[in-house]
Amino acid sequence: MPTTITKVNSVFSTTATNPILMNTSDTLTVDFGGYLMATVADAVVMNGASQTYTVNVNGSVESFNAPSGAALYLSQATSVANINVGMTGAIKGPLAIATVGTANITNAGQIANSSASFAAVNIDGAGNYTINNSGLIANNNVTGIAVKLAGAGTHTFTNSGLLNVTAGQTAFYSNNVAGIDNITNTGRINGALDLGGGVDTVHNENGIIVGGIFLGDGDDFYYGSSNAEQAVDNVTGGNGIDTIYGYGGNDILNGGVGDDVMVGGLGNDTYIVDSQTDTVTEILAEGTADRVKSSVNYVLAATANVEYLETQLASGTTAVNLTGNALANIINGNAGDNVLDGGVDSALDRLVGGAGNDTYIIRSAADTVTELTGGGTDAIQTSVSYTLALGAFVESMSTTNAAGTTAINLIGNASVGTTITGNAGNNILGGGSDAFVDALIGGAGNDTYQLGTNTNDTITDTAGLDTIETYATRDMSTLFTTIEDLKLMGVAVINGTGNALNNVITGNLAANVLNGAGGNDTISGMGGNDTLTGGAGTDIFVFKTALNATSNKDTITDFTAVDDIMHLENTGTGLFTS
Repeated sequence: MPTTITKVNSVFSTTATNPILMNTSDTLTVDFGGYLMATVADAVVMNGASQTYTVNVNGSVESFNAPSGAALYLSQATSVANINVGMTGAIKGPLAIATVGTANITNAGQIANSSASFAAVNIDGAGNYTINNSGLIANNNVTGIAVKLAGAGTHTFTNSGLLNVTAGQTAFYSNNVAGIDNITNTGRINGALDLGGGVDTVHNENGIIVGGIFLGDGDDFYYGSSNAEQAVDNVTGGNGIDTIYGYGGNDILNGGVGDDVMVGGLGNDTYIVDSQTDTVTEILAEGTADRVKSSVNYVLAATANVEYLETQLASGTTAVNLTGNALANIINGNAGDNVLDGGVDSALDRLVGGAGNDTYIIRSAADTVTELTGGGTDAIQTSVSYTLALGAFVESMSTTNAAGTTAINLIGNASVGTTITGNAGNNILGGGSDAFVDALIGGAGNDTYQLGTNTNDTITDTAGLDTIETYATRDMSTLFTTIEDLKLMGVAVINGTGNALNNVITGNLAANVLNGAGGNDTISGMGGNDTLTGGAGTDIFVFKTALNATSNKDTITDFTAVDDIMHLENTGTGLFTS
């Protein structure tokens, strides 16, 4: 028989007896102004098996029975409680609502508790049930949960009101491992969502969730907020194929284990990737500092307009290889042996290695490499001509295709000794002018080797008609026996000696000593008072600059009219003597 509690017949119980005990399907109504309170017992107990109960609260139902007294308690797993709380209604207690069976709850008033061990709404029963909150559901304990669902089934939670717990705590928890949780929030949830297993869907497009969203295992869906007050959608999936939309705000999206789909939307979003087939979608101009943090080898898709690509743990030593896309990417490795690739594009990519032996793939001359001293033995592989910036401590440079014939020029820096290897094209290879020892390795083409002032630099050459350009004295008869041509650079007084091949030897503007050694050589002193020696063979002495008795007067030490040739060009009316 229906029972109505009004202001006139309100109950305040101080005994261990439950004020209201419902054994069969029935309806309890607590009107506005009415109250039903118990100090040492549960206020309302629904005790019958396989029953359906209805409780309408517009007044107050409360238990003060600490630590586990319930305002409303459904004790039978086979029963159902339909609980309706009006705008003036309030249900409070260490447990506000606790059910072993199924419950459907509509709340426009207040449901609150103060227990660390129990939630304000604690539903343990299996089955399909609905909670619709437009009022307040709160746990006022510093570690308490507002709503806790433990049974299997299809659970629907709709919130247009307020779900509130202490900052940093869980507001909504579901352990529905094999079932379905459907959550729609257009109100405010102060606290985290923890959904456990099952197939979960969270709609938060117009709501606010101040806390993490943990989707748990299963193939889950999350639709983030475009509400201006939602600064961050912090979403973490579990084991399954999750689809996560961040929409507005600076979101943190983590699909967890599985091939997940993540869409950031507006704001500077962070994507946590743990599968090579995770999909990241970020539309152009939706942020200026979006980033992907990966624990696996990862290639940034063309649809991912992401500025930063990096490993999840900078100090980690597991090798993680990262490849960018057509956007200007900043790619950061970890302490492992990374392969960092800016992607096939002409954009300016910045590649930053760590402590490991890193490989940098260069596809644009505008790409920059950051590698600090002591950061391993590192390599650059490039498909374009590239000059290593000062301060990049990279030990080797080479082309991406050793058999290629495209002319690619590689120039080192003054920070470290570098091994530089060309391809089968006509390369210019230079180690930089510094005290470090560089090793230049040519290929089948007609290569030019640029040597600085370090006389310990080495050249390995196998084929082609090759040239050394040097800022220091060089003797090709001992160190560079396979190089054909020698050209002196700069303005310092330096000298050059050929080898047994037919050399072309060219001086600079200073006073050089040039010696062809063996072979049929062509020697040009250029400016300065040079001393020219042809050596064995039929040699050609070339004069291309205007002679001057004091500043441009060359001496040939072994000219013979029978074997040698003198070539005059733009020499003026200078005096020749023999």
